[in-house]
Order: sequence, then C-alpha cells, then structure tokens
Amino acid sequence: MEIKYNIDSVSNFKLNFFATGSYFRKCRECGKEFIGDKRAILCLECDIKHLLEPREDKLIVATMYRYGDRELHSYVLGAYSSLDQAMNEGEKERQHRGNKYEPGYKEVIINKLKEIKGGK
Repeated sequence: MEIKYNIDSVSNFKLNFFATGSYFRKCRECGKEFIGDKRAILCLECDIKHLLEPREDKLIVATMYRYGDRELHSYVLGAYSSLDQAMNEGEKERQHRGNKYEPGYKEVIINKLKEIKGGK
C-alpha cells in the first residue's frame, strides 16, 4: 500500500519542527518561505522528509486511540523502524478493530531523553 503524505495525512502523527499557524517563516533546511507556527523551523515537506529518513537510533511509535480521542482509552500498537511500516500496521489495526480506534504516530530518538534527577 503506497501512502501519499500531505497536511491531512500527517495530522495523525507528531511532526518535530512544523506546526500550522499564520506566521511567515523561512525553512532552515531548504530556505523556502512557508506559513506556519511562530516556532516552526522547518517547512512541512522538510519535516516529513526528516521524519521519513532512516536512522538506526529512531523509532516510530504507533498508538491506537479510541475514536481518535487522546483522552479516552489508548494502547501502544508497536514501535517500528519506518513511518510507512507504522502507518500500514496502524491502518490494519484500525480496520481490525472496526474503526473504533484511530492510530497516532510519534517519532522517538533512542537514548535522547532528558535525565530527570530526583531525591537526595
């Protein structure tokens, strides 16, 4: 199954550097001007490209949300090495669950979490 990417198809996963908005911005990667959030640093195309580029330390986590609502029941479907694989598995699971669950996707960089210090 070939998946085309646009602003509608990417609404189910978290982009790292692009968000919709009404500010004129300049992409740090390609230099193209775009309209986005005031904190956006990459245009939509470059952010998708960044999300799709294969890296050994990157995983795409697919989470299924009941009726697409992040406040209702959810469960992690799996962690995948590519967005295409995660989206294919998410679509299969959505159909298997009778369209009651919608997939969401998030990019995770392995060993890049901030250290949280606590206690004495």
